[in-house]
Amino acid sequence: MTKNFFIILFALLILSFKNGITNDSLVSVDGLTLYMQHDVFGEGGRRLSLEFSETKQFKTSYSLVFQYKITNDTITIRLLDKVDTEKNKKIKVTYGMPGSSLKTPRGRLALPDNLLSGKDYYFMIETANFKVESKLTIDNDKIVLDIPENKYFSCKKNIVYPIPKNLVFGSVIFYGDKDNECGVKFFKEFEAIGMTNVQVPNYPYNHLSVNDNGKPENQYSPNGQNNIRFLYKMDTSFRKAARLTKKWYRKKLNIDYHIYSSNGDQALLDKFNGIVTTYADKK
Repeated sequence: MTKNFFIILFALLILSFKNGITNDSLVSVDGLTLYMQHDVFGEGGRRLSLEFSETKQFKTSYSLVFQYKITNDTITIRLLDKVDTEKNKKIKVTYGMPGSSLKTPRGRLALPDNLLSGKDYYFMIETANFKVESKLTIDNDKIVLDIPENKYFSCKKNIVYPIPKNLVFGSVIFYGDKDNECGVKFFKEFEAIGMTNVQVPNYPYNHLSVNDNGKPENQYSPNGQNNIRFLYKMDTSFRKAARLTKKWYRKKLNIDYHIYSSNGDQALLDKFNGIVTTYADKK
């Protein structure tokens, strides 16, 4: 009996080390609050961004270090460390007193879209002193986190709406007549290269705002600066759209162009930035 017990215990230890994390390597917190949003720009591409913050504040400034693992229908997020924000080393936490300058420890990570499929996941939060199992549902148009009643883990916004793929949107900015003839010609050429007018639900997307008709609204200013906003479905490459926009910008018609794609591309062409392009495919 004793021999079998030690064999099982040894096997469990080996399995823990294979996974790279043991319970002994976790750290404790009084509680965590999550803020989540869907992002497309910057490192990581299309992703579900998660920011955790401690429910208590401290004199010490430090960051929370998390690690995630996705296995079949389970997403496990573990709190591994607390690191000095300025010195990048482990620290001893100092509690603040009432009236002192207190800081909220935070930690971030991101779950790439390409690792998440449209289904329900067990969403596990683990620290040294608690473990909470929630349900994360990935639908076609939204992501929902359903947290059971507990005293350790909560979420400020439990529903997020990922912006649909293959959209191109942005602004054409110019001064003068709001029926600017050059702007009209630009949109005609834009549509000719493979851009199709489209409407989307007026969900609270992170990067795009639309009205009840599913279109972005133009802005006209008394000082003569007009902001014509557009939204298209992209049936071509963003690079092709950027090349066309550069051609128009170089005509020096005193028009600025800010163009984005929901895949993570950007093209900023204006008097302040000059010409700045960022492509999601990085080729």
